[in-house]
Amino acid sequence: MKKLLFAVTTALLFFASCTEGGDEPTPQNVKGDFIASFADPNATFDGKVAAWSEDDCLTIFSKNAQNFKYQVKALSDGGATATFGYVSATGSNSAAIASNFALYPYDADATISGNTITTKLAAKQTYSSTKGCRDYALMVAKSKDKNLAMTNVGAFLEFEISKTIADACTLRGIKISSAANRLAGSVTIDCGSEGYTATVASNGSKEIVLSGVNAKITSEAQSFYVAIPAGNFPKNSVTVTYVFAEGEKAVKLPAFSLTPGAVKTVTHQINNEMDYGKRSLSILFVGNSLTQDGIAYLPYMLKNYYPGVDFKIYMWYMGGYTMEQQYSNFTSSGVADIFSVAENNESWTNYSKSMTMKSVLEKYKFDIVCMQEYFNYKTSYTDCKDWNNCRNFILEHYKGGNDPEFISLLHAPLRKEGAAADVHTVYKRTKDGNALILKTTVSDDLIPFGIAVYNALSTDLNNLGDLKQLSPDGTHTQEGLPCLLQTYVALEWVFDRFDMDETVKGNPMRMTKAIYDRIKVPGANLGSGVVTGTDAQYTLAQDVAIKAYAEGKKFLQENL
Repeated sequence: MKKLLFAVTTALLFFASCTEGGDEPTPQNVKGDFIASFADPNATFDGKVAAWSEDDCLTIFSKNAQNFKYQVKALSDGGATATFGYVSATGSNSAAIASNFALYPYDADATISGNTITTKLAAKQTYSSTKGCRDYALMVAKSKDKNLAMTNVGAFLEFEISKTIADACTLRGIKISSAANRLAGSVTIDCGSEGYTATVASNGSKEIVLSGVNAKITSEAQSFYVAIPAGNFPKNSVTVTYVFAEGEKAVKLPAFSLTPGAVKTVTHQINNEMDYGKRSLSILFVGNSLTQDGIAYLPYMLKNYYPGVDFKIYMWYMGGYTMEQQYSNFTSSGVADIFSVAENNESWTNYSKSMTMKSVLEKYKFDIVCMQEYFNYKTSYTDCKDWNNCRNFILEHYKGGNDPEFISLLHAPLRKEGAAADVHTVYKRTKDGNALILKTTVSDDLIPFGIAVYNALSTDLNNLGDLKQLSPDGTHTQEGLPCLLQTYVALEWVFDRFDMDETVKGNPMRMTKAIYDRIKVPGANLGSGVVTGTDAQYTLAQDVAIKAYAEGKKFLQENL
């Protein structure tokens, strides 16, 4: 393991030495210069001796706990030492502190209480050919005077990538996901007398993405660094996805451990086209007609507008079923109302009353299973045993190899169940139920169809559909533009999952009766006909979907 000074924190506790002398430190007057060096003079960064640069900034808390920004004003010892001068201040004064504290990198929103610093760690890191992952490193110092010995609290992965084939390969980014460890989010750092410990909040992200690479891979290995936590990582708990312009490749890592300041090197050599193959998406949707509303047009859109995805989409359709009813059907060998298949085809192949869930699990392979609970039929929701029972049944009978990932679907809340329950009540129940699923199951992701539909009801899109609420019957979104609104959300999820430089904004597709007939929608909710809409309404639907997906990601992070 190579030593690396710059670092990132996680939900695990990392430990780094913190040497102090004397009794209670005395804080110095603010706005004077501070001198910062590295606690480990032999530390390296990206294979080079660690050094400050002129644009480096620190957050410094001194005397009154206000957040002060300091920037390098002079370098010495080849950058091993830097003089930092006062720039500005943010936040309000709070209770006095007894030491000077420093945080790198500078965070205008960072706060301190006693010996505890609260800051944040971004889940998205942008590649820099000159600075590596330096801007995402996290160091701290505590001092009785204005001399700061910055100490790291995390580690890095170094990815050495090369190729032996002549084909062009361009790396766009790297995605690291953890099944066990939180990797980013709100961070607290305890700078007590026993040493520094850092913790990412319990709702932190389990994924970090390095984007903006755009590097042509050659026969000579190139290194790319990603800041991750120190700690113990069990076998197969970390998945690395290399995102190439030509496709992507996902690999699982063996068990490894990282101490603060250490670097683990991971090598990846491209020896054939399968090592950077086309992006693949194989997903089974388990739900009812509300699931169909959201994904019926997804194969058509992927096939005709986003051919970079090798997709296989399957839908288990049981009309009006809750997960409790789904599980009862699974265990009694009941057949699906409709089992639909779209394998790199714009239209569905529909099998009615012919497939049991066990037979589906024996025949097909899935990377992801997305399950939808039917909250429209529930007046309250207190546990997720039915969701978990369905998941466990699928895992027990799945014959496709590696276990699939399980995620949840937040469906559209259109049903009005009498005078006491309008769409707002149903929407709140739907969101609360999905929050519980995220908190109490293994669901680590969410497709937020319902957020888009609910938000659309307060826009001009509410004029669409037989009932003028995007609906032909008060329950479903009508075929055409109302259903396409949800497909836009699904596409934003696909783009985000693959870190694709794509968006539905500006997509030219306009729903027509001819397209609808080709798609062969399973269990269609047609109403009086296909809603086509105006160009302005398609643009509005795209905007609503993009904003709803962003809101859904925030909802996801708040409830994981």
